[in-house]
Parts: sequence; structure tokens; C-alpha cells
Amino acid sequence: MLDVLVCGAGPAGATVSALLSNGGMNVAVVDPMVGTTERLELVAPSTTRLFDAVGLGSLLRDPDLVRFCSGIRRDWGAKVSVEEFLSHRGGAGYAIDRRRLDRVLREVSRKAGARFICGRIVAVEREHSMFRARVRRDGLNITVFARTVVDASGRAAALARRLGARRVLHEALLACRKEAVPTDTRGRLLVESHSAGWSYRLEGPEGRCEAWEVGSKADLRGSRGQVVDASSVLCFPSAGPGWAAIGDAAASFDPLCSQGIANALSTALAIAGAVVSNAGLGEPAARAYSEAVRRTFENAEHGRRLTYSTLPDRGHRYSTELTPSAPPS
Repeated sequence: MLDVLVCGAGPAGATVSALLSNGGMNVAVVDPMVGTTERLELVAPSTTRLFDAVGLGSLLRDPDLVRFCSGIRRDWGAKVSVEEFLSHRGGAGYAIDRRRLDRVLREVSRKAGARFICGRIVAVEREHSMFRARVRRDGLNITVFARTVVDASGRAAALARRLGARRVLHEALLACRKEAVPTDTRGRLLVESHSAGWSYRLEGPEGRCEAWEVGSKADLRGSRGQVVDASSVLCFPSAGPGWAAIGDAAASFDPLCSQGIANALSTALAIAGAVVSNAGLGEPAARAYSEAVRRTFENAEHGRRLTYSTLPDRGHRYSTELTPSAPPS
């Protein structure tokens, strides 16, 4: 019998499993371990405190993992502005290599005592005071029992949806990777709006440079390059008695918000603290966590709405219609 079963070994899953293991919990992480996330992500100044809070502040001093980012230059509509990170608490931002970050966090989790299972959770159901999960591994099904389950499966929210949660779509967006070569950006993230959405450019460690274009499916029709889901989605509820969704499984943000890493670490920290201190996740804690995730998401949506409203070609297209998705089959 496990104390906690975690679905997914990305930043959220690896972090929560490390924290839970360090808290004395018997933890297993299930992930297919296929493919890697090959992209750069922004760590804003406010997020650096989260790295310290989960005991990983030293990672931001590793030149193979991060590159200093001094701020953001925005060419947005008719206005050009520069946001200098030195004016923020924390004083520094970073471009972080997600592939290397994932690898480092998984190793941290293993050293803390978490067990990794290479496979997929294909079913989960509550059985009295525990959960029974069916894991597909090497072509065979194995059954795993756990007192608490944590969904860190990313945008799919695979476990949460099987336990009754809904993915509430606020706006469907895609991001398409474009060719990019290093230029003199003065260490800043470059953001630019245009008629077909907007784009950003970020330089990372070892001279790596990435450019992404973000827009609707119609905006990006005919675009060539790697395409990924960038939709703004809330999982509701984000937790219930004995289970919780964290990271992108709990809330997925428009890249405009630069919330991905912050959301992964903050939700992992919150759930690990709740589970360790209470030897599980009860109804009051689950309700409070779900409400906190909802408020964070709505605050980000408010800021996103204001930003997009300054674009005459796009502001009128912003929709707040809530579109629930069906649970997985």
C-alpha cells in the first residue's frame, strides 16, 4: 500500500514526489518516460522564491540549466515597453531548459526515495478509504493501491477527469515553433503582437534560441513547425477527498502569463504540505486548495483579458465562454 501515487513525472510530479518522500511518505510515480519536453521556459523573478521554497534554489545557479534573463521587451500593438526584472522582488529572471530541468528533478525525487514505474495509469477508482489504480506496464496490467493520488499528467488531467473533474476551456490556442538564431536581445524575452496572434523569442543556456508564434487554429493555419497546445484551461474541481491535480493538470495558462513553472512548483508545494501535515488530503483541505487554484487562474485570466483588449484585431475575439470537456473514456 502506497501513501501517495503520482501520475506524471514532469516538474510538478517530480517536485511533489520529492517533497512527499522527504516528508516520510511512501511514494510511487507512474510515467511512460517516452519523449522529452524540448523547449525553453521563463522563470520570472517571483518564481525564483518558489525554487528556494522547495529546496531547489541552487538549480538557478547552474549555467547548463539556466541563462539570466534581464526582463521583457514588448512590442504590443502601438506601444513598445520594457519591463526590467531588477525592479521586481527577486531582481532576476531566467530562461530554463525544460528537458534538463525534468531530468534533474526526477533525479532529486529518486534520491529522496520516490519509486518510479515506467507505464501508464489506465484506470483509477475509489475503494473505501483508498484508491485502486490499474497501471499498464510492459504490456501487462498491474494493480496499485494508494491512500492518496496526485494527478500531474499535464494538460490531459487524466486522473482528475476520471475522478469527476471537468476541464473548463477559456480559450483554445496553439503555439508553433519558428526558426530562430541568436541575436542581441540584451538578455530579454522579446514579445511582439501581429495580425495572427503574437510571438515571443527567448535565449537560453549554451546559446540556444527559440521563437514561438501563439494564436488560434485559424491564426496558425499553414504554419510549419512543431505545434503544441497553448490553451487556457481550468480543471474544476482541482481536488477532492484523497486526490488532487497539480501543475498543468490543475490549470493550464496562456504562454502570455509565463505561469507554467510557477504553477508546477506552487501547486506541488501546497499539496505536499497538506498531505504530509494531515497524513492525507481531507475534504476541507481539498476544497481550500481547489478554490485557491481557481482564484489564481481567474486572476491570470483577468490580466490576459486586459492585455489582449489593447489589440484592435484581437480584443473582440476574446471569449469567456466556459466549455466543459468530457471525461476520458
